Amino acid sequence: MWTNVSTHRKFISRLQNCKQVSFAHRTQTNKPGRRLTMSHSYTIIAADIGGTNARFQAWAISMEGVDDELLFEKTYSTNSFDAFDKCLNVFCHDSGLDHFDSSCFAVAGPVENNCCEMTNLKWQVNGAQVQQSFNIPKVSVLNDFAAVGHGITGLDPSQLAKLNDIEPVQHGPIAIVGPGTGLGEAFLIWNDANEAYSIISTEGSHAPFAPKNEVQIELLKYMWAKNYKVCEVEQVCSGPGLRRIYEFLCKSIHTKPDDIEPAEIATRALANSCKTCRTTLKMFLEILGSECSSAALRVLATGGVYIAGGIPPKILPLLMDGSLTTAFENCNPSMRNVVASFPLIAVKTPNVGLLGAKVLAKRQLGD
Repeated sequence: MWTNVSTHRKFISRLQNCKQVSFAHRTQTNKPGRRLTMSHSYTIIAADIGGTNARFQAWAISMEGVDDELLFEKTYSTNSFDAFDKCLNVFCHDSGLDHFDSSCFAVAGPVENNCCEMTNLKWQVNGAQVQQSFNIPKVSVLNDFAAVGHGITGLDPSQLAKLNDIEPVQHGPIAIVGPGTGLGEAFLIWNDANEAYSIISTEGSHAPFAPKNEVQIELLKYMWAKNYKVCEVEQVCSGPGLRRIYEFLCKSIHTKPDDIEPAEIATRALANSCKTCRTTLKMFLEILGSECSSAALRVLATGGVYIAGGIPPKILPLLMDGSLTTAFENCNPSMRNVVASFPLIAVKTPNVGLLGAKVLAKRQLGD
C-alpha cells in the first residue's frame, strides 16, 4: 500500500498548532460531551487498535489556524469486546459526542479495500460498515505501521533517542521496526515527483526467524518442539515472544518459570532482580537488533532505522546501553560497514500510530 505523507519540514509545520497530550495526563483532558467553540468546526476520531489495547481520541478541529483541541480520550482492553463495532460504540457513548465528521483507525494487520481482518485479534474493522453504522462521512482504515510512518516524521527530537552517532540523510529511505503485541514493520521511500514520502506497509515480521548463534538455534528447536513448525521472527520478537524466550531459558536451566506477563519480565530485568529475566531481555534485544539490521539492508535506510512500538519506551535504559546497537551491526562482515552507516533511533513515545491516525483523519476533512 502506497500513501503520500508530507515531508519532515511541512509535516512539523502543520503540527505546531496541535496540542500534544500525553496519555500520562489523561485526567487533564476535557470532560465528555464538551461543546465545540465557534473556532472549532469539526470533530474527528483517531484510534490505534492493537492486539491488546484500543486507544481512542476525539478531537475538535479548526481549519482556520486555531489550535486543535483534545476533547476526550480513552483506552480499552480488546479482550473486553468480541467485535470492533462494540468497542467503538462504547467510546462514542463515553465521549458524550453525538457526531463525528471524520475518523481514521490504525489497525494491526493487512488492510485491503478499507477493511482489515486483524492479525492477532478476531476483529474485523470495516470502513464502509463504520461509515454506515455510525454515520461518519469519512472513514479510513490503515495498517498500524503505515500510521506510525505518518506519525514518525512529525515527532519532536525530544521524543527520539539516538542509539548511534550517525545523522539521517535527508530524503533517505526509512525503516521502521516495532515490537509490541506483535512485530510491525514498514518502510518510507522518498517520492521526488510528489516531494513526499510514500509508505510501504509490510508483513515482514512473519518471515522465518533466522538464528545467529548456538543459543538462538536452541531457541528455534524449542519453538519447533512447541509446534511452531515455521517459527516467525514475530513469535520471538514481541511481547508474547519475550515470554517464550523466558520459558525457553528457564527450561534450559531446569527451573520452573514464574507465571508472569512480558511487562513483569521487563520490569525485573530493568531492576536486575532476576538473572533469567535479564538474560531474556538481552536475548530479545539481540534478535530485535538483528531484525533491524535486516530491515535496514532491504531499503538501505540512510534516513534512519526507527524502533517504535509499545515495548521500546518501557526498556529504554537497556536500548541505550549499546547491546542492541552491537546486535544491529553484527551482520555479514561484508555488510558490517554498510549497516553501521545507518542511523539507529529509538522512539520514546508509544503513541506514534495514534498521532499518524489523527493527522490522516484531519487531512480527510479537506478532501
